[in-house]
Amino acid sequence: MSCGSEYETQNCITDTLLAIVDAQDKVAPCKKEDETGCDRAINELKGGHKKSDFNTIPIILQLKCSGKPFKGQSGVREKGHSSKISIVCSSIFRVVDVDPENHCASLELLDTEIKHGSDSTSSFDLCDETIKNLAGTGAFITVDLSSFASVSCLPPVTLT
Repeated sequence: MSCGSEYETQNCITDTLLAIVDAQDKVAPCKKEDETGCDRAINELKGGHKKSDFNTIPIILQLKCSGKPFKGQSGVREKGHSSKISIVCSSIFRVVDVDPENHCASLELLDTEIKHGSDSTSSFDLCDETIKNLAGTGAFITVDLSSFASVSCLPPVTLT
């Protein structure tokens, strides 16, 4: 990682996610320009030389075993129903916290509308798709970061 990352956990995904959490928490300007990948998203979130209204860098994690995007599942209680739980599935996440010693991360599953030409669906393959209207779900998972081969950062967004 560049752009001032002070994390050196011996796991590049852990280091990257730590930097994302730090950026999301601080949302302060970064001095480097022309970054790529997650560095670019972190710089855009921080606003470069101007204040940013973004508060989240959405990520996609790729599994080591299959090379496919990781799809997380969790449950949330339906509003007004003490015994109804909705299961949420997503391959797009917001990093909430990272434990650098254990290489674990807490992630919020993000809900999105995926456009397939003129159709919309929530069940999707991520390649060649347009993502619209990312939103927090309140559904969280904890993952072992050693299970992933890569992390992809999407451009920063504002989640409410």
